[in-house]
Amino acid sequence: MSKKLWFKARYFGWGWYPASWEGWLVTLIFIAALFLLGIRMEDIPEDPQAVTMQFILPLVGFIIVFFGIAFTKGEKPEWRWAGKPVGPDTARTLNVLTFVLIVVIIIGLAVALQPQ
Repeated sequence: MSKKLWFKARYFGWGWYPASWEGWLVTLIFIAALFLLGIRMEDIPEDPQAVTMQFILPLVGFIIVFFGIAFTKGEKPEWRWAGKPVGPDTARTLNVLTFVLIVVIIIGLAVALQPQ
């Protein structure tokens, strides 16, 4: 008996898209949580520690939970082009570029949150 997939692998790129009502529900809850976190941002003091504790940590937590659900309830994610897996060399290059982009974003956030 095959398990029902909540998320299916994307045809282009890496990741998933909702494939059932459960997947759509999880996605909508994730978007609503991000929206409410953004609204709450107005009430957070400009102190970097407060921003980290009241915005960045919950944001990272929401992302980890969402990805955890997608990993357990979805297809195996892999780099694809037109629904077919890309070669290992291309996948490795894309993984490195993605990692570099994430590092640049984290460094940018760290610089932006430095006390003036």
